[in-house]
Amino acid sequence: MDEEYSFEAKAAADLFVSDFATHIFYVEDSNSEVFYERLFGRLFPNLKDYAVVCMHGKSNIIKKASQPKQLGLSYIFLVDKDFDDLLASPVAGLTYLDRYSIENYLAELGPITSVFVEQHPEGKSARAINLECSDYEKYREELDARLIDITKYFVIVRRYAIDMASTKIDISDLLADAEKWHPMPTREWILAYRQKILENSGLLEEDLKSEHDKAFEPSPGFPDATTIAIHHVPGKHLLPSILKYLGARTIEGFEKSLGKSLYIRILNHVSIDRFKIVKERLLQQHPSLNAFH
Repeated sequence: MDEEYSFEAKAAADLFVSDFATHIFYVEDSNSEVFYERLFGRLFPNLKDYAVVCMHGKSNIIKKASQPKQLGLSYIFLVDKDFDDLLASPVAGLTYLDRYSIENYLAELGPITSVFVEQHPEGKSARAINLECSDYEKYREELDARLIDITKYFVIVRRYAIDMASTKIDISDLLADAEKWHPMPTREWILAYRQKILENSGLLEEDLKSEHDKAFEPSPGFPDATTIAIHHVPGKHLLPSILKYLGARTIEGFEKSLGKSLYIRILNHVSIDRFKIVKERLLQQHPSLNAFH
């Protein structure tokens, strides 16, 4: 359901699908029904009668989850993890991803390379590209380390409500002055961001260091908090970095021509096992899905 529809229209979707659907999935993204239909179709291949509603924001999903339900229809509310497992308590009735956002599951070089080869069959082969990406593991190790470092500062900014941009920083700003062949935030960028926190928060150096060290400690009220550091990193910073890495070795910005279909096409090549914990959580919270996988 398009973003242009009001909350009321989206919230009333269950009234229109109850005649044919047994399950209705609510997700917080916008205009991504096709992507999620593909995802749920892979997770539950025997589930045929279902609908997907994009609610354009977690707050809208929380609001819908609190409303009365139609009898005979299973309601499933799937939301991004964000920093909820670090800074909040789980909202009853919601199923949380075990990674920051859906982009985190797509941030894998192999599937992205496959999409490029499909889009440009006359260009470099997957084998040739793989040879040019021989340093990828080393690149990912350094990229992950820097993004984890930055994300801990983002958590601090959110925890103390510091008046600074954090997870919504645009990738072009985050990668300003980055090396083209190894796109990642520079150490200078990280140090400058850290300095801004000191200037805007009133935290002392030793306090900031202590907060950084414990930034990924789970919220006491969140039982399913992830313990894998890279899963806390915003996917909209991780995935574009990898796309730029591949673009430097193929065609820069190749993904832009794909628009919304980019995620769908990557999903086609991603192992569904990457969503194993998501599936387990859905099955645990919604036992009726056990008949369809």
